[in-house]
Parts: sequence; C-alpha cells; structure tokens
Amino acid sequence: MEENSLNMHIFEIDLFLNYNFFMI
Repeated sequence: MEENSLNMHIFEIDLFLNYNFFMI
C-alpha cells in the first residue's frame, strides 16, 4: 500500500512538472 501511494505521488509530481513546463 505504501509503495502504491509513493507511485501515485511520483505520478502526480510528473504531471505537475509537465504542466508547468508547458505553461512557460
């Protein structure tokens, strides 16, 4: 369960960084 939570957290960070990258 912890591992899955960490996976989701990394996934969200990846989307967040991609979003910011395209907003520049």
